[in-house]
Amino acid sequence: MSGNDRPEQFGREILVRDPFLGQVWLAVAKKEMDSGDVALGEDPEDGLSLFLGPALSALSSFDQFRLIRHQLWHILLNYWSLARMYVPDDTLYAALDTCVTAHISEKAGSSLSLSRQYRSMQDQPELVIEWARKKDRVARYRFWRKPGRSGSVNQISFLRKQAQSWSQTYGCDPGSDSHWYTQAILHATEEKLPWRRILRTFVQRSGAVVLRHTHRRPSRRYPASPGLRKLRNQRLVVVVDTSASIGPSEWTAFFREIGSLKRRGAHITILEADVIVQRTWTYHRGIPSRGRGGGGTAFDHALRTAESVHRPDAILYFTDGQGPIPNDWRGTPLLWVLTQKNEQLPGHRVELSV
Repeated sequence: MSGNDRPEQFGREILVRDPFLGQVWLAVAKKEMDSGDVALGEDPEDGLSLFLGPALSALSSFDQFRLIRHQLWHILLNYWSLARMYVPDDTLYAALDTCVTAHISEKAGSSLSLSRQYRSMQDQPELVIEWARKKDRVARYRFWRKPGRSGSVNQISFLRKQAQSWSQTYGCDPGSDSHWYTQAILHATEEKLPWRRILRTFVQRSGAVVLRHTHRRPSRRYPASPGLRKLRNQRLVVVVDTSASIGPSEWTAFFREIGSLKRRGAHITILEADVIVQRTWTYHRGIPSRGRGGGGTAFDHALRTAESVHRPDAILYFTDGQGPIPNDWRGTPLLWVLTQKNEQLPGHRVELSV
């Protein structure tokens, strides 16, 4: 079979087995690569692309479908974009692989948190080593070094928006697994969203979500049955910059947003920090009086304390961004909420309007 015929063969198999994913397959560029089976990557001309290697043709039709389906769900579950908030290593790739496998195999009921799975893999390096031993597993992530450029972010957003209409067109009714998968990916984060929406979307994605039955919201399809209630279990560490450059207006703006996040159900631990962490406490409500600090700004001690002591689902760092680039970040999902632009900081960044 010639190289030009292979994508058509794979595409026919996907359309037969899963019409919903078949439409995603048709929308993504397909490229040839010299080795391996399949990988997700970014092409300079076509953006986010699926790279197909010669080893894929040697597999059975079901194994071909299984590997391609796995890569397509990386796109739809937004892991290609989320991965840029982590250290690119085998631990991250093993966590990504596990999360997609769980989404494909599990019935509706709970979603596996990438941040928690990543921490679990960090604590169990033997699992990462065992995962990496299987042929081609690491190679499938070799193009994930610098994901999330502006072009691919817009492309992913388009694909995720189309998922809703595709699910309706191809019979993914509210009781089906594909409908549940689709609902998990509909809240796409646009590249040019208002910063408040970016902040809250980041927080929503950082914690585990569990569906529980409740009689307070009866099922619409089956009135005699209980409905479902979405429960979030989020543990956030919020580092608040207390250096001399942070004034009363910045302090007030920081805690207005922190209070909004608290009302959404997150458990929030506050670290007040300038060069070092000055004070740690649990946030409940309101805007507190100005915290301890008043010195210079350094980020490493606060990040190290947050990750090693508190082990949160995510870290939010409220600061003006005026400090040296941190070197002690282990990879916990990190969002910088900045009053001034700083493109050098690792992780995800949004600018706060003060």
